[in-house]
Amino acid sequence: MTNGNCDLLRYREVHLTLDPTMEELNDLYCALNDPTTVPLWRGDKGLWGKVDFAERFQEWVRKEFGFYFFVRHARSGLGGCVFEYSRSLQHGYSKVTIVLDTKSINRGVGPIATALFVDCLFRNCRIDRVLMEVYGFNATVVQMLRSLGRHLRQPIEESCLKDHHYWDGKYWDFHTFVLRRNQWPFIANAILPNHAMNP
Repeated sequence: MTNGNCDLLRYREVHLTLDPTMEELNDLYCALNDPTTVPLWRGDKGLWGKVDFAERFQEWVRKEFGFYFFVRHARSGLGGCVFEYSRSLQHGYSKVTIVLDTKSINRGVGPIATALFVDCLFRNCRIDRVLMEVYGFNATVVQMLRSLGRHLRQPIEESCLKDHHYWDGKYWDFHTFVLRRNQWPFIANAILPNHAMNP
């Protein structure tokens, strides 16, 4: 991505960045490296120690993902990450996810950060679809993605596997949401009005 596109990754108070400060990474550690939240974004893997969290987190992101950005809010600082974790140019799709800490939830950060990221993928990759796969226990993201579909007046949730994953004493559904290139301008204009996006 060129420097000329960097301003396209900022909208109002939400900014996607590749260069978090150590203080912001420490805040992110406190928010995400908690036994109650780790299963939401790393599955059933163990916790990382605070001393090596920043190094291991960034190494993990670089190794496991394609495009990725840290999500920064102008008033509350670093609030999470958006990732691309799978891409197939042959089949024309990319899979992405977003992880936010509690202070960024229900503040409009999720839809804006997701929209900035998806727009970045459509501008830079030869893909037709962006897929987001979410377990039911991540209720905030499920709700946020369903809200994106309301801008199209049709659902973007294309499948739901019932009782797919067992965690925390119960079975959870597995949802698949799809954002398509030909529909994207309508969603983007609704979430990011007056944002200077490339065609």
